[in-house]
Amino acid sequence: MSLLAIEKNRSVTSIYYSQYKLSDGEDTLSGSRIGLSYRRELTEIWSYFVRVNSGSASGTHEADDGSETELKASTIGLSGGMRVQYDVDVNSNGESDLIPYLGVGLTVQSYNYDFSYQDSEVGETSGTGYGPVVTLGMTIIVSDGFSLIPGYYYESVTIKTEGGDSKTISSSGVSFAFVARF
Repeated sequence: MSLLAIEKNRSVTSIYYSQYKLSDGEDTLSGSRIGLSYRRELTEIWSYFVRVNSGSASGTHEADDGSETELKASTIGLSGGMRVQYDVDVNSNGESDLIPYLGVGLTVQSYNYDFSYQDSEVGETSGTGYGPVVTLGMTIIVSDGFSLIPGYYYESVTIKTEGGDSKTISSSGVSFAFVARF
């Protein structure tokens, strides 16, 4: 089986890249992720998905006195859930070439945050957090040999701050996957 393969009504494995924003409510960081996604069709409409990714983000916090502190975040995530899709465009062969989808699931994330500035709610912390994830996008079947999958995702992960409190960190971004069949 190829690392990048698609087989109708079976499974799809893809590598994806995404740009994302991460926020704790006070500060927003920007970064990128790379990941591997596996999806197995249960019916023509329903499938389950599993994704693993690694990402890093950075940004700055500007204090009231004008000083800036560099902020960093790195994560490794594992998510999974259910996905619904519906074929909306039919070509002359009776096969779909546009397939929008919506996925909902859970994510578990190993995190390392360095938000070290005075009065930071997060501080410098690492650990494992969890929360919901939502994905949506469209599979664009370019030919029998390959597909493009632009998408959007949102996740909200509960972490432990440096002070031991729980805090929600949200991230969202645009992803792009390429799937080739050999």
